[in-house]
Amino acid sequence: MIVTITANPCLDRNVLVERMVSDDTMHPILVTDDPGGSGINVSRVLTRFERKNIAVGFLGGGTGQDVARLLDEEGVVHRFTEIKGNTRTNMIISDKSTRAQYRISFPGPDIAPSEVESFMNGMNQYLDAEFWSIGGSLAKGLPETLYRDLVRLGNSKGVKVVLDTYGVPLSLGLRESPFLVKPNEFELSRIVKRDLNTLQDFVDAAKSLHRQGVSIVVASRGAEGALLVSDQGVWNAIPPRVEVKSKVGAGDSTVAGVLMAVADGLKHDEAVRMGVACGTATTLTEGTGLCLKSDVLDIYERVTVQAID
Repeated sequence: MIVTITANPCLDRNVLVERMVSDDTMHPILVTDDPGGSGINVSRVLTRFERKNIAVGFLGGGTGQDVARLLDEEGVVHRFTEIKGNTRTNMIISDKSTRAQYRISFPGPDIAPSEVESFMNGMNQYLDAEFWSIGGSLAKGLPETLYRDLVRLGNSKGVKVVLDTYGVPLSLGLRESPFLVKPNEFELSRIVKRDLNTLQDFVDAAKSLHRQGVSIVVASRGAEGALLVSDQGVWNAIPPRVEVKSKVGAGDSTVAGVLMAVADGLKHDEAVRMGVACGTATTLTEGTGLCLKSDVLDIYERVTVQAID
């Protein structure tokens, strides 16, 4: 059982325009809504692969109801803590003529201490889960220590906790030695406080996190794939070249792919292969659409995995 935790969910509104023009009215070609947020995206991918999971976190207001409805339509099981504030709406605008994408991310609602307490009490019912997958930003009102406290709670009960966030919440969470982290280039660079210019730089940085107690470090390298460091070894997974339509959700899909493989007991070279396949397949979809199972299986066969000494 995998529990995904999204502390700052959103409704992702995807707007496709023919061409971005300043100081003029633009009429969208297409407008679609998707349930959004890092943990939610992980659950959406897991559900497409028929993996048992449940999405939790905070939802509120009319937008929160829309997110819940969209999750129901996708068959994602969820049990969110209800809040008084209204869940945020994010905007993703895609320019068809240039393939440029503009993302507007809003801060989210204020969450009261009593709502945080209710959520934390609710997590006690998931202490028998194999994995908790925590992802994304913190909404206003949430303590920066929330993810740290969740990692600590999970660790104390034998839950393997995945942490995919950034900034102070990531730094605090790392002190509790989560099971898996997935920093991208910029996050990893900030953690180790140096630039990452070569593959060896990534290897050295990921190894430093592993030495600090993180069992599996997956360093995302964008179009270059991902690097995995664990007790089993070090592997660099390189995806095939594809036509990228959107990068939104690719990192979350990578987390879902790695989790599925690890949960199945596969070796970690296969785990990073599956992660990169899911992440790459997500870039084939418009807006905040996520990977299709058929695309993942096709790309999986074309991902190159190299062992690094």
